[in-house]
Amino acid sequence: MKYDRALAVGLFLLAIGIAPSDAGELLITTTGTITSGSETGGLFGLPTAATSLVGDSYTLEAVFDSLGPNYGAGGGFAFDPETPGTPGSVTAIVNGVPLTTQLPNSLSSDLNESLHGRIGAFFDENSGYSSTGNTGAYVTFYQDLA
Repeated sequence: MKYDRALAVGLFLLAIGIAPSDAGELLITTTGTITSGSETGGLFGLPTAATSLVGDSYTLEAVFDSLGPNYGAGGGFAFDPETPGTPGSVTAIVNGVPLTTQLPNSLSSDLNESLHGRIGAFFDENSGYSSTGNTGAYVTFYQDLA
């Protein structure tokens, strides 16, 4: 049974492009071009006045410290919904300037992958606080890829 779970985890990771970033960690990286929005805080090295992000390149790196106890796989589908969630971090990189937020106190997290109908679909999210306990910034990231 342990071998089946390890094999399923390995196939899950290969199928959706997730790579182990450290022992037990999962790193999910997506890239693209921003199609709408602006930033006003100078977080990505831009002016502090409202600055359009349209056309800028981005990378989103989501790290989950591990798979949780609710992990399951079978029939072309893998999932891991957790409450409380799996700790980790998220890094947004816009035009080469990174902004990282740790999520040591995840309230909920979810990883889902499906290969039904030869169409790959992937969803991940993590929500929680950037400090231990219920303190710090509340952060949610969400990706839905098909």
